Amino acid sequence: MLSGERADPVQIIARVGGVTEELSDRDRAFEVWIYLANKAGWDVTEIFEESCGEESKPILIEGVRYQIRYGLRVRSMLADDSTGHLTHRPVLSYAAWVEPDLSMYELEHPAQAES
Repeated sequence: MLSGERADPVQIIARVGGVTEELSDRDRAFEVWIYLANKAGWDVTEIFEESCGEESKPILIEGVRYQIRYGLRVRSMLADDSTGHLTHRPVLSYAAWVEPDLSMYELEHPAQAES
């Protein structure tokens, strides 16, 4: 990335969760993601909708609609001493990230473009 360029919103990941849902906080993850996006220089506007599910939250980033997602996303190492010996094993931890909301776009299939 060149100096002065912003990270694309899809590259920003809020790594705030634990390895189980009980050790994680979805609302906090969404807040941290918005903070990180603002810090990177993006203007984020929250969209409040009744139909918003637990796993995502709609937002608008400078005219483009995204969904903040929350779930198992990032690798981490878990220290496990349940057998009496300390071992470390890779696991997935909860985090927040965004994906563009493509429902507003008509994507042309390559086969359709040729006809």
